[in-house]
Amino acid sequence: LHPALGMTEISTFVSGAPGRPAPQGSVGYPQPGRRVAVVDPDGTPVREGEEGILAVHHSDPGLMRGYWRDPMATRAAFRGPWFLTGDRVRQARSGAITYLGRPEARLNAGGFRVSASEVEAVLDGCAGVAACAVVDLPVGPATTVIAAFVEGSAGGLDTDTLMGACEARLARYKCPRMIRQVSSLPRTATGKLKRAALVDQYGWKDTSP
Repeated sequence: LHPALGMTEISTFVSGAPGRPAPQGSVGYPQPGRRVAVVDPDGTPVREGEEGILAVHHSDPGLMRGYWRDPMATRAAFRGPWFLTGDRVRQARSGAITYLGRPEARLNAGGFRVSASEVEAVLDGCAGVAACAVVDLPVGPATTVIAAFVEGSAGGLDTDTLMGACEARLARYKCPRMIRQVSSLPRTATGKLKRAALVDQYGWKDTSP
């Protein structure tokens, strides 16, 4: 199996391959013929190894011409010649790209920024976990914690074991403060996680008059 990264606007454009497998932890390399860069929000390429937004040059033959009947959305998606995918990545000197998640999946842990996908990768690797989602969950007025929601196989999951796996592989501030098993995670019709729905369902709500 070889990982691949893609989106509707350009299909698959970064991947591993039999002749060039993706290094551990990465999603692979830009495919031959692709014009890819890692840029800041203004469209300026960042320095090698720095975190940035994965971008595709407008001349890439696989990139969409624009959003159907929506020129405003098309213009908003570009910074100069670069189409911004919205994916946060880091590119190594070898060209391998490591996926760090999307901006909406960045959590705030006591002032530190945490990638939800990094925490989810640890939980996904635990036995019995079918799927998971990590969110900033309100637990009181102006107070949030990193919370993990997991779908498990029949027989249930030991949340203490899952917490132990996080503590063994993540910095302390990145570890979830709460892990809860759910029968199913909320998803869109296309299968994407609806993190906001978890916050709405399980987060603290101010019920004072």
